[in-house]
Amino acid sequence: MGMADLKYAYVLQQELQPTVQQVKSGQLPIPNTAFIPSADWLRIFAWDHLTDPTVMRENRIELPKDVVVEWGLGTGDLLAINGNGKIISVNGLTDPRKVLDRPKIEGVGALRADYAKRALRIDKFGIHSIRAATLLSPIGYGQRLGIVSPPDTGKTWLIRDVLRGLLNVSRSNPKMKILILHVGERAEDGTGFYSILREVEHDREQVELYTTPDGDREAAHYWVARFVLERAKQLTRSGFDVVVLMDSASRILMSHSRSDEIIKPANAGMISGGISTASVSATKRLLATAGHFECGTLTIISTMLGAESGKPSHEAALAEEVGPSVMTAWWELIKIQKSGWPKLNVANTRTRQIEDFASPAFLQEMQQVNRLMWRNTAESEEEEEEDSGGSEEDVTQSEEDAGKRQRRRSRKRPARAEDALKALLVWSATHPVPAE
Repeated sequence: MGMADLKYAYVLQQELQPTVQQVKSGQLPIPNTAFIPSADWLRIFAWDHLTDPTVMRENRIELPKDVVVEWGLGTGDLLAINGNGKIISVNGLTDPRKVLDRPKIEGVGALRADYAKRALRIDKFGIHSIRAATLLSPIGYGQRLGIVSPPDTGKTWLIRDVLRGLLNVSRSNPKMKILILHVGERAEDGTGFYSILREVEHDREQVELYTTPDGDREAAHYWVARFVLERAKQLTRSGFDVVVLMDSASRILMSHSRSDEIIKPANAGMISGGISTASVSATKRLLATAGHFECGTLTIISTMLGAESGKPSHEAALAEEVGPSVMTAWWELIKIQKSGWPKLNVANTRTRQIEDFASPAFLQEMQQVNRLMWRNTAESEEEEEEDSGGSEEDVTQSEEDAGKRQRRRSRKRPARAEDALKALLVWSATHPVPAE
């Protein structure tokens, strides 16, 4: 039987909370399980429909429980089914035993996530914005990268450039899977992702695009996002290097909070803008699935809205709650009137545990760029101390003089950061990527 004779469907499974006794005995309940033709199904339906026998019967989507047990199926698995209704493969795996024996990456007995151990070299393909960003904050397989910016600063353009880099990397990594999730944004922006997929050569089997634009109901944004992250976990368990591009996590947060179809705990609190703390926790859980595992890697790269300077925004709540302390990499864009692209906040753009995956040559270049960026700043600070006159004891004598010096430094700091950014952009445009 040829590939053209096969039908494909995704698995959607009811969520159950087993009791402590069931976990201890190993006799876990078998949840209601459905197969759906595409994730678009979730733009109309929801997980709750799995508990409705009428919906299951009318849509002819129920999977027999013995099949679920035989293959160990879960939400997000992709089934290849022959004309007789028999499962031929799950995520490309044809042996039911291998599918059933996949390690867990969450819950009881799961593998533990680690920091990235391999570099994800999206900077090697002549994309200037990515070259500049990764000189400050390189990324590896298993990273949680937040791209945060105020409105109209270019976060969507930057994540599209990331996609270009990933498509190039995928040509040399057949185990890579790229899941693009476009949620709650303008439909035209989703078309931009389609354009890149047509423009850059790649294997279509390695890329999946999921969209639920602004016109969809609020609950659909969250249901589709949750499904895509569940799919990413199943692929990671199956041995793939999975990268989820999410635009944007802030919209998922807002949709979850606004939707009346999504039940929140009665005791959930509120943060700025009337956003439910339960919605913040739900969105954090989606982002927290990333990591480097023994079986595979799951990388999440997500845009988030940030507040403009001096203008607090409830839409920036996620960036404020998550921040660099939760994400393992952070690219921050800011509004600068006179600068090149991308407008990176050089002080706040960073990556954790870089030494675990970056090569010595790359680390050396990062040090060179860092010294170049802040050389003028250091010289300016030395000149400022000389201009202030007197010894350190004299400086601390007057609180009024100290206040004047602090205000003078604050006025100069933005210009210094802009000079550092200019130095970074010049270097990234004029220096090729060093050989490994």
